[in-house]
Amino acid sequence: MKPFVKKVLAYLVRQLNPEPKNPSIILIGDSLIRMGNWKELLNRSDFINRGIGGETLSQIHARLKQLADTTARIAFIEGGINDLPPSDADTLLAEYQEMATVFQSKQLILVITSLVCISPQAAKKYPWRSDWRAINTQVTSLNEKLKAFCGEKNIDFIDLNSLLSDSVQLQAEYTTDGVHLTESAYRIWAAEAIRILQKYQI
Repeated sequence: MKPFVKKVLAYLVRQLNPEPKNPSIILIGDSLIRMGNWKELLNRSDFINRGIGGETLSQIHARLKQLADTTARIAFIEGGINDLPPSDADTLLAEYQEMATVFQSKQLILVITSLVCISPQAAKKYPWRSDWRAINTQVTSLNEKLKAFCGEKNIDFIDLNSLLSDSVQLQAEYTTDGVHLTESAYRIWAAEAIRILQKYQI
């Protein structure tokens, strides 16, 4: 069986697994959240995966109302790459600020994950990402603003971009198509998430 087919089948099987009724953790975002094998990565199953491929930050924001009655203690949020290049860093920062208010009003611990740069490979598969350098400039600008915002509001921030990208682009060993991540990249991400979960004894 080809590796890609095997990966897709494993992904589909994960989607059929029932979710916990009383999760401790929420994972919400776009395809980068959706495609992670978080049960294996976190070595636990008390989470719900609310990642949807292709969603913009405003669409993720709109879905927060679905979590009104959650029992979770902590929420990891990721998103924004699907908004680029049309949106600007200040617009996306404002969206994150509004989402932070929603989560904190529910007494949830919030963890924001940085956007990750894309690589030249993305330009080949996704025509609207042909100017990958300009997109990465926007990514860098937004990440700087997010990091500052999280520092001001005492929100945990996972600087995933600094772990997976060099000063220009997403490193080749960490991406499957210039945007999406390899298993080794997910393991790095998960290690950061586990560190935060241990911090709060969750």
